[in-house]
Amino acid sequence: MPADKAGRGRVDEAKMRSFMAVHAAGSDLLQRTPYIARVQASNLLSHMLRTLEQAEQRKAVVGAIGTKDDNVVVIVGHDANIASVAALLDADWLVSGYQRDDAAPGGALVFELWQESGHQDTLRVYYTVQTPDQMRNTVRLSLEMPPGKAVVFLPRCSKLGEGSPCDWSRFESLAKTVIDDNFVK
Repeated sequence: MPADKAGRGRVDEAKMRSFMAVHAAGSDLLQRTPYIARVQASNLLSHMLRTLEQAEQRKAVVGAIGTKDDNVVVIVGHDANIASVAALLDADWLVSGYQRDDAAPGGALVFELWQESGHQDTLRVYYTVQTPDQMRNTVRLSLEMPPGKAVVFLPRCSKLGEGSPCDWSRFESLAKTVIDDNFVK
């Protein structure tokens, strides 16, 4: 969208960034406060963990989403869900054009289970979202012009290296530690 059309011509890039900072701060307060995150995200993270366990074990797990044979499972939610799950895992990211940890509308928190023959299974996490510049310029996303992406480093789990992988067993332990069963259905 041309800059003179944003906000009926009254919102320049600097104003937009200040609005985005307020949005990110509000999300941080409302979704990432530890108790609120635990209440809001324990159930979702529990089902995500069970789904990943099912994929890792290659056998059905009660509470998992999908089947043991699924190669991809997509869970659709709100940016508030992303922020709360991220808070439970102490996950941080920064994508070009956004504030730190901004779970922007249309974004995705992606969990990839890597299983390589002869190696311990690992989990990699990243956050991806169309950047404000891509939106403003109506960029058609493609493999050549992908959305913004940030590798997510989980302080209690990730190792240094490409993709900041977590050993599967460490991630599983971390998730079980932060999930509050009082809020799991």
